[in-house]
Amino acid sequence: MAAAGPRPGALRREPARAFQHPSEPQRPDEASSFPIEPGKISTNDAGVLEPGQIEIQPGWLGFSSSRAYDQNGSSLRDSDQVQDLFFTQLTWGVVEDFDMNLILALNTGRDSLAGTDPVTGLPLPLSGTSFADSVFGTRWRFLKDEENQLSLAYLTYFTFPTGQHGTPTLLSLSQEAANCQHHLVVQKEAGHWSLLADLGVTHPLWGNSIDFDGGVSASVAAGYQVTAEWQPLVELGYTSFYFGNTRPSEFWTVTGGGTWYVSPDVRLNLGLTRTFAGQNARDGTAVTFFLTILR
Repeated sequence: MAAAGPRPGALRREPARAFQHPSEPQRPDEASSFPIEPGKISTNDAGVLEPGQIEIQPGWLGFSSSRAYDQNGSSLRDSDQVQDLFFTQLTWGVVEDFDMNLILALNTGRDSLAGTDPVTGLPLPLSGTSFADSVFGTRWRFLKDEENQLSLAYLTYFTFPTGQHGTPTLLSLSQEAANCQHHLVVQKEAGHWSLLADLGVTHPLWGNSIDFDGGVSASVAAGYQVTAEWQPLVELGYTSFYFGNTRPSEFWTVTGGGTWYVSPDVRLNLGLTRTFAGQNARDGTAVTFFLTILR
């Protein structure tokens, strides 16, 4: 579980909500009450697919970094890292208020000082391509208060280290530890606003070679539904990982972006994420783009 900037594992499902196309007539009292899309870029939401519904989310996440935070929180010049994740997430509604998802991806990356030449002992730039870690998740919405427009959900994510593990001659493209995440998500709508809070805890599933002990995460997000199709958004996130007796790796991020419906069943999602503080972690920028297709 490399200490890095925004991780591919942060990507979560954003199920489409009921949609009213602008061509459909509105009564005067409905002019400002079109459906509010809860889905964001990195923060989980509490929207659940209906039984039998299927959602497909193909996308890309690109991360680049040339700096890293030291143990005192100073951002210093470091190796040049570039990572591209090409992913597809499949979500299906199982029963009322419960759905499941599977994330599969291809990961490519390069680090200018990632390894050591076994002959000379000098720094060696590394690059690689492999399948990314596989993720299986569930989402249970245990409260839906339509009167107050409030929803609560419990989510789990099981990550299996199917990506390429790091060695002195191979670039790590994996978190390198099987783990489980537990998330409590609070979702609130207020007028045109869509508000989310997400608190997560991660623990290893069994022993691992990198001495990973666990982690915590938290994020808040807000989006404003300008029109029935368009919602700009902003997110603030915190993530920390713990390894044995060493100091934790932690970083703060801010995300800006938006969602746009091109049809009632297809949504475009675009976000730019930037780290702005941390310790023992990469300081970098991520761009995320994905489609949400409801079948």
